Amino acid sequence: MFQQLSTSLTAGGRQRSQQKLDALQAEFDIRSEKFKQMKKAVAVEAGTAVKFQLEQQLVDEEAKLAHLSNELDKIESALQL
Repeated sequence: MFQQLSTSLTAGGRQRSQQKLDALQAEFDIRSEKFKQMKKAVAVEAGTAVKFQLEQQLVDEEAKLAHLSNELDKIESALQL
């Protein structure tokens, strides 16, 4: 997705990086809320099959959140240079 940023960003590069940061942060916030709602759903679900499926979705969503968090950290670091 966002592999590596140059240590010296141009004004345009800084602006694009900030826009990318904002977009990723919005996605992270939405996915984080989705994760919270899914955890609640797992807690109240009685059916074993549905509960298993929800737990698998939670694992997948948690991995996506971790990836987004790493991407956000990379961009934030680059913007601070």
